Amino acid sequence: MADADLNARPAHLERHVTIQESWRYRQWESGRHYRTDPPLFPWFKVSGRWLEHAGVKPRQRLKIEVQHKRLVITPA
Repeated sequence: MADADLNARPAHLERHVTIQESWRYRQWESGRHYRTDPPLFPWFKVSGRWLEHAGVKPRQRLKIEVQHKRLVITPA
């Protein structure tokens, strides 16, 4: 039986995540009136072995460059 190539690159180079939403838990003021609905903020979590295959190490600092409709993640 052949040994598995543990360093092989993943078959898929594209990954998809779903943007979640969460509230900011504090009182806030909009002008002179307190709002009754909390603002929702988008967030997402990225994890998986495919990050390791991309060269990302645990506790490594990353730089996230924000562009129009795009995030570019590179080593810091």
